[in-house]
Amino acid sequence: MEAAVAGDNDHYDSVDGQEGGTAAAVDPLVAADVALQAVVPNVDALTLEFIADPHDYEPVDCRWVDDEYEVGGSIYISLATEDAAAAAAAEAKFAWRRVVAETWRAVATKANVRNLTVRSLPPNMTTAWCGPEWAAFVGRLEYLSISVWGADNGAGWRSITTEGYCEFLTTHLKAFFFDHASGLLSLDFVASPDGTYGGKNLFYNVESNLGAANMPHLRRIRMQNCCFDPALLEFLRAHASTLEAIHLVDVMSETLLFSGPDQHSVTWAELFDGIASAAPPRLREFSATSMRVPVEDLAEPYQHLSADELDTVRRVRLKLAEEGGEATVPLFFYGWLDDKYGNVSVAARKIVESFAKGEDAAAYGRLMEVVRTNRDVLKC
Repeated sequence: MEAAVAGDNDHYDSVDGQEGGTAAAVDPLVAADVALQAVVPNVDALTLEFIADPHDYEPVDCRWVDDEYEVGGSIYISLATEDAAAAAAAEAKFAWRRVVAETWRAVATKANVRNLTVRSLPPNMTTAWCGPEWAAFVGRLEYLSISVWGADNGAGWRSITTEGYCEFLTTHLKAFFFDHASGLLSLDFVASPDGTYGGKNLFYNVESNLGAANMPHLRRIRMQNCCFDPALLEFLRAHASTLEAIHLVDVMSETLLFSGPDQHSVTWAELFDGIASAAPPRLREFSATSMRVPVEDLAEPYQHLSADELDTVRRVRLKLAEEGGEATVPLFFYGWLDDKYGNVSVAARKIVESFAKGEDAAAYGRLMEVVRTNRDVLKC
Protein backbone atom coordinates (compact mmCIF):
# COMPACT_ATOMS: atom_id res chain seq x y z
CA MET A 1 0.00 0.00 0.00
CA GLU A 2 1.24 3.48 -0.82
CA ALA A 3 0.56 6.86 0.72
CA ALA A 4 1.50 10.39 -0.27
CA VAL A 5 1.90 13.49 1.87
CA ALA A 6 2.43 16.92 0.35
CA GLY A 7 3.15 20.17 2.13
CA ASP A 8 3.45 23.74 0.98
CA ASN A 9 3.94 27.18 2.39
CA ASP A 10 0.97 28.79 0.68
CA HIS A 11 -1.06 30.83 3.11
CA TYR A 12 -4.81 30.84 3.55
CA ASP A 13 -7.48 33.12 4.90
CA SER A 14 -7.69 32.70 8.67
CA VAL A 15 -11.49 32.85 8.64
CA ASP A 16 -12.79 30.62 5.89
CA GLY A 17 -9.67 28.74 4.70
CA GLN A 18 -9.67 30.21 1.20
CA GLU A 19 -6.53 31.31 -0.57
CA GLY A 20 -5.55 34.94 -0.72
CA GLY A 21 -6.58 36.17 2.70
CA THR A 22 -4.60 37.23 5.72
CA ALA A 23 -2.03 34.60 6.60
CA ALA A 24 -2.50 32.57 9.75
CA ALA A 25 0.22 30.79 11.68
CA VAL A 26 0.41 27.07 10.96
CA ASP A 27 0.02 24.70 13.88
CA PRO A 28 2.68 22.00 13.48
CA LEU A 29 0.64 19.58 15.54
CA VAL A 30 -2.15 19.86 12.96
CA ALA A 31 0.32 19.04 10.18
CA ALA A 32 1.64 16.06 12.12
CA ASP A 33 -1.90 14.82 12.73
CA VAL A 34 -2.65 15.09 9.00
CA ALA A 35 0.46 13.05 8.24
CA LEU A 36 -0.46 10.40 10.82
CA GLN A 37 -3.95 10.04 9.35
CA ALA A 38 -2.71 9.97 5.76
CA VAL A 39 -0.08 7.35 6.45
CA VAL A 40 -2.15 4.37 7.55
CA PRO A 41 -0.53 1.80 9.88
CA ASN A 42 0.19 -0.86 7.25
CA VAL A 43 1.59 1.40 4.54
CA ASP A 44 4.86 0.16 3.02
CA ALA A 45 5.54 2.88 0.43
CA LEU A 46 5.48 6.58 1.17
CA THR A 47 5.98 9.67 -0.99
CA LEU A 48 6.55 13.10 0.51
CA GLU A 49 6.71 16.18 -1.65
CA PHE A 50 7.52 19.66 -0.46
CA ILE A 51 5.70 22.13 -2.69
CA ALA A 52 6.90 25.67 -2.21
CA ASP A 53 7.40 28.94 -3.97
CA PRO A 54 10.83 29.95 -2.68
CA HIS A 55 10.19 33.57 -3.61
CA ASP A 56 6.96 33.72 -1.59
CA TYR A 57 8.62 34.74 1.67
CA GLU A 58 5.88 36.99 2.98
CA PRO A 59 4.44 37.03 5.55
CA VAL A 60 6.90 36.31 8.33
CA ASP A 61 4.94 33.18 9.26
CA CYS A 62 6.08 31.59 6.00
CA ARG A 63 9.77 32.19 6.56
CA TRP A 64 12.25 29.39 7.19
CA VAL A 65 15.29 31.17 8.57
CA ASP A 66 16.73 34.45 9.72
CA ASP A 67 19.08 35.81 7.10
CA GLU A 68 21.15 38.92 6.71
CA TYR A 69 19.24 39.98 3.59
CA GLU A 70 15.92 39.71 5.43
CA VAL A 71 14.19 38.01 2.55
CA GLY A 72 13.64 34.64 4.25
CA GLY A 73 13.30 32.71 1.01
CA SER A 74 14.93 31.89 -2.30
CA ILE A 75 18.46 30.46 -2.05
CA TYR A 76 18.88 32.20 1.30
CA ILE A 77 17.04 29.47 3.21
CA SER A 78 20.42 27.71 3.16
CA LEU A 79 22.67 30.73 3.47
CA ALA A 80 24.14 29.66 6.83
CA THR A 81 25.27 26.30 8.10
CA GLU A 82 23.15 24.62 10.77
CA ASP A 83 23.71 22.17 13.58
CA ALA A 84 21.07 20.57 15.81
CA ALA A 85 20.93 23.61 18.13
CA ALA A 86 20.42 26.01 15.22
CA ALA A 87 17.73 23.77 13.75
CA ALA A 88 15.93 23.64 17.12
CA ALA A 89 16.03 27.43 17.37
CA ALA A 90 14.61 27.78 13.84
CA GLU A 91 11.84 25.29 14.60
CA ALA A 92 10.92 27.24 17.72
CA LYS A 93 10.69 30.49 15.76
CA PHE A 94 9.36 29.56 12.32
CA ALA A 95 6.10 27.68 11.91
CA TRP A 96 7.00 25.84 8.74
CA ARG A 97 10.22 24.51 10.21
CA ARG A 98 8.10 23.05 13.03
CA VAL A 99 5.67 21.59 10.50
CA VAL A 100 8.44 19.78 8.68
CA ALA A 101 10.02 18.50 11.90
CA GLU A 102 6.75 17.13 13.25
CA THR A 103 5.88 15.55 9.91
CA TRP A 104 9.23 13.72 9.81
CA ARG A 105 8.67 12.54 13.37
CA ALA A 106 5.30 11.16 12.34
CA VAL A 107 6.84 9.41 9.34
CA ALA A 108 9.55 7.80 11.50
CA THR A 109 6.87 5.97 13.49
CA LYS A 110 5.78 3.99 10.42
CA ALA A 111 7.46 0.64 11.03
CA ASN A 112 6.20 -0.99 7.81
CA VAL A 113 7.57 1.57 5.33
CA ARG A 114 10.27 0.08 3.09
CA ASN A 115 9.97 2.42 0.11
CA LEU A 116 10.48 6.18 0.65
CA THR A 117 10.33 8.86 -2.04
CA VAL A 118 11.17 12.45 -1.06
CA ARG A 119 10.62 15.08 -3.72
CA SER A 120 12.08 18.57 -3.51
CA LEU A 121 13.74 18.00 -0.14
CA PRO A 122 14.47 21.39 1.48
CA PRO A 123 18.20 21.87 2.18
CA ASN A 124 17.73 22.34 5.91
CA MET A 125 18.31 19.80 8.63
CA THR A 126 15.63 19.06 11.21
CA THR A 127 15.80 17.91 14.80
CA ALA A 128 13.52 15.01 13.85
CA TRP A 129 16.50 13.37 12.14
CA CYS A 130 18.69 13.46 15.25
CA GLY A 131 17.08 10.69 17.30
CA PRO A 132 17.26 6.88 17.27
CA GLU A 133 13.74 6.56 15.85
CA TRP A 134 14.80 8.22 12.62
CA ALA A 135 17.99 6.12 12.33
CA ALA A 136 15.92 2.95 12.80
CA PHE A 137 13.37 4.10 10.19
CA VAL A 138 16.02 4.74 7.53
CA GLY A 139 17.75 1.48 8.43
CA ARG A 140 14.58 -0.43 7.51
CA LEU A 141 14.29 1.15 4.05
CA GLU A 142 14.94 -0.94 0.95
CA TYR A 143 14.16 1.69 -1.68
CA LEU A 144 15.05 5.36 -1.33
CA SER A 145 14.48 8.12 -3.87
CA ILE A 146 15.51 11.69 -3.05
CA SER A 147 15.42 14.86 -5.10
CA VAL A 148 16.87 17.97 -3.47
CA TRP A 149 15.31 21.42 -3.79
CA GLY A 150 17.40 24.17 -5.36
CA ALA A 151 16.85 27.54 -7.01
CA ASP A 152 18.45 30.76 -8.16
CA ASN A 153 17.92 34.11 -6.52
CA GLY A 154 16.53 35.79 -9.62
CA ALA A 155 19.87 37.40 -10.43
CA GLY A 156 21.75 34.25 -11.45
CA TRP A 157 23.24 33.02 -8.18
CA ARG A 158 22.37 29.36 -7.53
CA SER A 159 21.74 27.51 -4.29
CA ILE A 160 25.16 25.90 -4.43
CA THR A 161 26.79 29.28 -3.84
CA THR A 162 25.51 29.27 -0.24
CA GLU A 163 27.55 27.66 2.52
CA GLY A 164 24.56 25.98 4.12
CA TYR A 165 23.57 24.26 0.89
CA CYS A 166 27.03 22.77 0.40
CA GLU A 167 27.01 21.58 4.01
CA PHE A 168 23.61 19.96 3.53
CA LEU A 169 24.78 18.03 0.44
CA THR A 170 28.08 16.88 1.85
CA THR A 171 27.34 16.44 5.56
CA HIS A 172 23.65 16.23 6.45
CA LEU A 173 22.54 13.87 3.67
CA LYS A 174 25.24 11.42 4.69
CA ALA A 175 24.71 11.74 8.45
CA PHE A 176 20.91 11.47 8.38
CA PHE A 177 20.23 9.28 5.34
CA PHE A 178 23.17 7.39 3.83
CA ASP A 179 24.89 6.45 7.11
CA HIS A 180 21.70 4.80 8.39
CA ALA A 181 20.67 3.02 5.16
CA SER A 182 22.04 -0.41 6.08
CA GLY A 183 19.26 -2.35 4.33
CA LEU A 184 18.98 -0.29 1.16
CA LEU A 185 18.68 -2.15 -2.16
CA SER A 186 17.97 0.78 -4.50
CA LEU A 187 19.04 4.44 -4.39
CA ASP A 188 17.73 7.11 -6.75
CA PHE A 189 19.37 10.47 -6.08
CA VAL A 190 18.49 13.61 -8.04
CA ALA A 191 20.44 16.74 -7.28
CA SER A 192 18.99 20.09 -8.27
CA PRO A 193 20.27 21.64 -11.52
CA ASP A 194 21.01 24.62 -9.26
CA GLY A 195 22.97 22.53 -6.77
CA THR A 196 25.23 19.94 -8.38
CA TYR A 197 26.27 17.09 -6.07
CA GLY A 198 29.87 15.89 -6.30
CA GLY A 199 33.17 17.46 -7.24
CA LYS A 200 35.71 19.53 -5.40
CA ASN A 201 37.39 22.61 -6.82
CA LEU A 202 38.85 25.85 -5.57
CA PHE A 203 35.42 27.48 -5.26
CA TYR A 204 32.90 24.84 -4.17
CA ASN A 205 33.40 21.68 -2.15
CA VAL A 206 30.40 19.43 -2.74
CA GLU A 207 32.39 16.21 -2.91
CA SER A 208 30.12 13.18 -3.03
CA ASN A 209 29.81 11.55 0.35
CA LEU A 210 27.69 8.43 0.03
CA GLY A 211 30.16 6.55 2.21
CA ALA A 212 31.97 3.53 0.73
CA ALA A 213 30.98 1.36 3.69
CA ASN A 214 27.32 2.40 3.63
CA MET A 215 24.46 0.56 1.90
CA PRO A 216 26.30 -2.80 1.79
CA HIS A 217 23.44 -4.58 -0.02
CA LEU A 218 22.86 -1.96 -2.73
CA ARG A 219 21.77 -3.45 -6.05
CA ARG A 220 20.72 -0.42 -8.06
CA ILE A 221 21.85 3.19 -8.15
CA ARG A 222 20.62 6.05 -10.29
CA MET A 223 22.16 9.51 -10.04
CA GLN A 224 21.13 12.69 -11.82
CA ASN A 225 22.56 16.23 -12.06
CA CYS A 226 25.75 15.12 -10.32
CA CYS A 227 29.48 15.35 -10.88
CA PHE A 228 31.45 12.17 -10.36
CA ASP A 229 34.64 12.39 -8.37
CA PRO A 230 37.12 10.00 -6.71
CA ALA A 231 34.73 9.43 -3.80
CA LEU A 232 31.90 8.33 -6.08
CA LEU A 233 34.21 6.00 -8.01
CA GLU A 234 35.36 4.53 -4.70
CA PHE A 235 31.73 3.98 -3.69
CA LEU A 236 30.88 2.18 -6.95
CA ARG A 237 33.97 -0.02 -6.71
CA ALA A 238 33.21 -0.84 -3.07
CA HIS A 239 29.76 -2.09 -4.15
CA ALA A 240 30.94 -4.03 -7.18
CA SER A 241 29.90 -7.38 -5.69
CA THR A 242 26.24 -6.34 -5.24
CA LEU A 243 25.42 -3.75 -7.92
CA GLU A 244 23.19 -4.95 -10.73
CA ALA A 245 22.35 -1.60 -12.35
CA ILE A 246 24.07 1.79 -12.59
CA HIS A 247 22.32 4.66 -14.36
CA LEU A 248 23.91 8.11 -14.67
CA VAL A 249 21.69 10.90 -16.02
CA ASP A 250 23.14 14.34 -16.75
CA VAL A 251 26.20 13.39 -14.71
CA MET A 252 29.41 15.16 -15.69
CA SER A 253 33.12 14.81 -15.42
CA GLU A 254 34.37 18.11 -14.09
CA THR A 255 36.82 20.09 -16.18
CA LEU A 256 38.87 22.05 -13.67
CA LEU A 257 39.51 25.60 -14.81
CA PHE A 258 41.80 26.14 -11.83
CA SER A 259 43.37 23.32 -9.88
CA GLY A 260 45.10 22.95 -6.56
CA PRO A 261 46.96 20.13 -4.82
CA ASP A 262 43.80 18.50 -3.42
CA GLN A 263 41.63 18.87 -6.54
CA HIS A 264 41.28 15.94 -8.89
CA SER A 265 38.67 15.27 -11.52
CA VAL A 266 37.87 11.83 -12.86
CA THR A 267 37.62 11.33 -16.61
CA TRP A 268 34.96 9.13 -18.11
CA ALA A 269 37.62 6.63 -19.11
CA GLU A 270 38.82 6.44 -15.50
CA LEU A 271 35.25 5.91 -14.31
CA PHE A 272 34.49 3.16 -16.83
CA ASP A 273 37.78 1.34 -16.27
CA GLY A 274 37.50 1.79 -12.51
CA ILE A 275 34.15 0.00 -12.47
CA ALA A 276 35.19 -2.68 -14.97
CA SER A 277 38.45 -3.46 -13.16
CA ALA A 278 36.46 -4.21 -9.99
CA ALA A 279 34.95 -7.13 -11.97
CA PRO A 280 31.32 -6.58 -10.93
CA PRO A 281 29.78 -10.07 -11.26
CA ARG A 282 26.11 -8.97 -11.18
CA LEU A 283 26.19 -5.74 -13.20
CA ARG A 284 23.71 -6.19 -16.06
CA GLU A 285 22.64 -2.59 -16.68
CA PHE A 286 24.77 0.48 -17.24
CA SER A 287 23.88 3.78 -18.89
CA ALA A 288 25.35 7.26 -19.02
CA THR A 289 23.03 9.69 -20.78
CA SER A 290 22.69 13.44 -20.89
CA MET A 291 20.35 15.87 -22.55
CA ARG A 292 23.20 18.38 -22.26
CA VAL A 293 25.28 16.37 -24.74
CA PRO A 294 23.41 15.58 -27.97
CA VAL A 295 24.39 12.34 -29.69
CA GLU A 296 23.35 13.07 -33.26
CA ASP A 297 22.53 16.77 -33.49
CA LEU A 298 25.55 18.89 -32.58
CA ALA A 299 23.62 22.06 -31.93
CA GLU A 300 23.88 24.58 -29.10
CA PRO A 301 26.17 24.69 -27.09
CA TYR A 302 28.43 23.34 -29.86
CA GLN A 303 27.63 25.93 -32.50
CA HIS A 304 30.71 28.00 -31.73
CA LEU A 305 33.04 25.07 -32.55
CA SER A 306 34.79 25.02 -35.90
CA ALA A 307 33.54 22.97 -38.82
CA ASP A 308 36.63 20.76 -38.48
CA GLU A 309 35.88 20.06 -34.82
CA LEU A 310 32.29 19.16 -35.54
CA ASP A 311 33.37 16.99 -38.45
CA THR A 312 35.72 15.11 -36.11
CA VAL A 313 32.77 13.51 -34.36
CA ARG A 314 31.16 12.48 -37.61
CA ARG A 315 34.40 10.99 -38.94
CA VAL A 316 35.05 9.01 -35.76
CA ARG A 317 31.54 7.60 -35.81
CA LEU A 318 31.90 6.66 -39.47
CA LYS A 319 35.16 4.86 -38.67
CA LEU A 320 33.51 3.01 -35.79
CA ALA A 321 30.72 1.87 -38.11
CA GLU A 322 33.21 0.68 -40.74
CA GLU A 323 35.04 -1.34 -38.08
CA GLY A 324 31.81 -2.96 -36.94
CA GLY A 325 31.55 -0.84 -33.82
CA GLU A 326 28.80 1.42 -32.52
CA ALA A 327 28.27 4.37 -34.84
CA THR A 328 26.35 6.14 -32.09
CA VAL A 329 28.82 5.88 -29.21
CA PRO A 330 27.70 8.79 -27.04
CA LEU A 331 29.61 11.93 -26.37
CA PHE A 332 30.23 11.97 -22.64
CA PHE A 333 29.43 15.04 -20.57
CA TYR A 334 32.33 17.25 -19.47
CA GLY A 335 31.57 20.54 -17.77
CA TRP A 336 32.43 22.87 -14.93
CA LEU A 337 30.80 24.92 -12.21
CA ASP A 338 30.89 28.67 -12.75
CA ASP A 339 33.01 30.16 -9.97
CA LYS A 340 30.65 33.11 -9.47
CA TYR A 341 27.09 31.93 -10.07
CA GLY A 342 27.42 28.19 -9.49
CA ASN A 343 25.72 27.16 -12.74
CA VAL A 344 26.94 24.21 -14.80
CA SER A 345 28.61 25.06 -18.09
CA VAL A 346 29.11 22.53 -20.87
CA ALA A 347 32.77 22.07 -21.88
CA ALA A 348 31.93 21.55 -25.55
CA ARG A 349 35.50 21.57 -26.87
CA LYS A 350 36.66 19.14 -24.17
CA ILE A 351 33.79 16.80 -25.08
CA VAL A 352 34.74 16.74 -28.73
CA GLU A 353 38.46 16.45 -28.02
CA SER A 354 37.91 13.53 -25.64
CA PHE A 355 35.69 11.79 -28.19
CA ALA A 356 38.29 12.19 -30.91
CA LYS A 357 41.04 10.91 -28.62
CA GLY A 358 39.03 7.74 -28.16
CA GLU A 359 40.00 6.78 -24.61
CA ASP A 360 36.52 7.33 -23.18
CA ALA A 361 34.84 5.33 -25.95
CA ALA A 362 37.35 2.48 -25.60
CA ALA A 363 36.85 2.29 -21.83
CA TYR A 364 33.08 2.45 -22.30
CA GLY A 365 33.36 -0.52 -24.66
CA ARG A 366 35.33 -2.50 -22.09
CA LEU A 367 32.74 -1.84 -19.40
CA MET A 368 29.83 -2.72 -21.68
CA GLU A 369 31.57 -6.00 -22.54
CA VAL A 370 31.52 -6.83 -18.82
CA VAL A 371 27.81 -5.95 -18.73
CA ARG A 372 27.03 -8.11 -21.78
CA THR A 373 29.00 -11.05 -20.38
CA ASN A 374 27.14 -10.83 -17.09
CA ARG A 375 23.82 -10.79 -18.93
CA ASP A 376 24.73 -13.97 -20.79
CA VAL A 377 26.06 -15.76 -17.72
CA LEU A 378 23.16 -14.79 -15.48
CA LYS A 379 20.65 -16.02 -18.06
CA CYS A 380 21.78 -19.59 -17.36
